[in-house]
Amino acid sequence: MNRHQKRVVALGFVLLALLGLFPPWTQSLTAPTGFHKEVPLAYGFILSPPKTESEVYSVTLDVRRLAVSWAVVMFVIGGLVVLLQGSRKDQP
Repeated sequence: MNRHQKRVVALGFVLLALLGLFPPWTQSLTAPTGFHKEVPLAYGFILSPPKTESEVYSVTLDVRRLAVSWAVVMFVIGGLVVLLQGSRKDQP
């Protein structure tokens, strides 16, 4: 792995860590009648989730959006590593 590839991989790890520290949140409401509604919220710090509008709502981690974000970052970083494979500047 050359120097440029290592930098891209390091950038990928930083992006994955930032996405893990500031994940997406979702607000959901489930009524006793079976009605269920989910509203995506913004990204926020993992240790301080967003506040709800009222007590009937619950805020949870949006695992699907987080997984998609991680997958996109890994796909782009993997593609960049493959594209940079041809550059042979292995200088320290």
